[in-house]
Amino acid sequence: MRNVLLRRFVNVCTLQHIGDRSLIELLHPHRSFLEDRGLYLPLTPETGRINYEQLASVLLRSDADLPPELTEALLLIRDLATPENMDKLQEAAVQYRVELGLGTEAEPADVAARFWMLNRRVAEEVRSEVAQPVTRAVSHFYANTLPLFQPPDEARHRVMEEELCVWFERHRQSSGCRLFVYPSSQECLFIVVRGQCRRRVEIVERGLPGTLSYRPQQRDLLGYNWRRGELRVHVATESEREFYRGWFGSHLFGQRTFFAREAIYSLHPLIRDGVRALHCRDVAGLEWVKLREVEILWPGTGQENRESEIRRANDLFVVFEQRGFHFLREHQLARAVFCLQARGSPSPQMITIQPERDPRCERDDDNNLVEEWLTRRGFISDPGGPL
Repeated sequence: MRNVLLRRFVNVCTLQHIGDRSLIELLHPHRSFLEDRGLYLPLTPETGRINYEQLASVLLRSDADLPPELTEALLLIRDLATPENMDKLQEAAVQYRVELGLGTEAEPADVAARFWMLNRRVAEEVRSEVAQPVTRAVSHFYANTLPLFQPPDEARHRVMEEELCVWFERHRQSSGCRLFVYPSSQECLFIVVRGQCRRRVEIVERGLPGTLSYRPQQRDLLGYNWRRGELRVHVATESEREFYRGWFGSHLFGQRTFFAREAIYSLHPLIRDGVRALHCRDVAGLEWVKLREVEILWPGTGQENRESEIRRANDLFVVFEQRGFHFLREHQLARAVFCLQARGSPSPQMITIQPERDPRCERDDDNNLVEEWLTRRGFISDPGGPL
């Protein structure tokens, strides 16, 4: 499923931060799965290095799903790979007498991986207590025409990558970048691996204070659905969003203004359809959708002093039915938070929709399913209509 492919990429982002020894041990039960797809792991770090680019390619291009146990492990490691969560894991290791066997150079992802392998139950408990997802904006653009799409060949790939490097260096965000392309039957993913703005932190090395200058790694995600002529962009800033919009249209279709239309986001389906707006049986891979939060703007007050009311519950429409509450035609909704559960995903994710703003999601996992559901229900629409 498409959501699984996206989840695989997100998880691979954390793999390079796991020590080679822990990663080899984590992947050992799945050697046959990887070898069937052309990736051969070294037996120990001393006998060879893991080819991370090949590992990313294998996980993204595989027609079969990842083994469920490996999927769960990678999701947990991703969620717990922060300094704060590493402290929680180490406290739990003392409490439950888990011998991690790691030195002082271990990274948070290394600690999370070791904990998963030694005491999975406690690791899952720690994640449920401390893991806090960070939302990202997702922008949607539409083409005016639907010409034949072909993934870039080697020469075009190189030119696209060179422009990326020039643009990010000009904006002082990277001294180099890499572009990875992953076609599938419905959508082509473009992954940009680059550096962020340079940071300096105070460090202690061998007991002496000092300063470390570095660029954190950033991975930007673009997805092009050629059936709908839709470009999906996951980035942090407005300038990056617009650069990618023009860069993609220029290199793949010869026009920087190829994706001329921006998506329209609306919460009117909640007022018009009520609980029927949460229907998802026509989206293969989604199990259920719930409305968790809504901000209602009441009529009859001036714009400078507009009255609003926020309603929250695990399932708001259940509460509304009990109270006999219904959205009115004159209601305006400023914001809604949906909770969506994808089949095979260990946890649901939250999606926030605000009219005139890009949606925000907790993670890139399952986003193609989320996008399909939002489109089918009318929360996202192409202002130009079907081509």
